[in-house]
Amino acid sequence: MERSLINQLNQSAKLYGGGKNNVTEMKTGLPSVRQLQTFIRNGQQVEVKISTGDMLTGKLLWQDDECICIADANNQPLIIWRHALVLIKPLV
Repeated sequence: MERSLINQLNQSAKLYGGGKNNVTEMKTGLPSVRQLQTFIRNGQQVEVKISTGDMLTGKLLWQDDECICIADANNQPLIIWRHALVLIKPLV
């Protein structure tokens, strides 16, 4: 029974993912990734400018290879796609 489920999952992965593993790992050696991790570890408040020109302020909570998340003034999480980022500036 378990083997059948594994085979079904493998077939689905081949059908929808081309048989390739589409999961990417975060490139933790990049200076930008390490700097953001430092902001997260220190609970740093940041100012984030996005491609619409809006400026968002909050505490950087986490990052992955697709998005970052900041908590706004009301402690609400804001998920921002990396491709929308213009700059991230620490607030002193």
